[in-house]
Amino acid sequence: MAAEFKEHQVSSGILRIADFNVKPGVLKDMGESDQWPAIRQTLLSADILVLSTPIWVGHPSSLAQRVLERLDAELSETDEQGRPILFGKVGLVAVVGNEDGAHHVIADLGQGLSDVGFTLAARG
Repeated sequence: MAAEFKEHQVSSGILRIADFNVKPGVLKDMGESDQWPAIRQTLLSADILVLSTPIWVGHPSSLAQRVLERLDAELSETDEQGRPILFGKVGLVAVVGNEDGAHHVIADLGQGLSDVGFTLAARG
């Protein structure tokens, strides 16, 4: 997929939350050894976020939920025009696994991304 992106002068990267120490909580920085602040900076500099998760018993993974939990800190952040700091960024949800519960998981994660300011692409 990276080759297709490069054809359109788009750079991309993958962050696996499982590879980082992302502490639970709803603050931008949960203190010592929390690696979310660096991930947050990457998200703030990106134009598009694809949040991907497997389905576990009809629900998103706890790591996907952790991302939404940490993005909750952005609810109080605004730009110079008073808009949510994530305004103008596109969010997409990708669900892998059995279709059982996929609509539910997509709806939950999509709504969470929308709540913090992402725009969801139609039929994304």
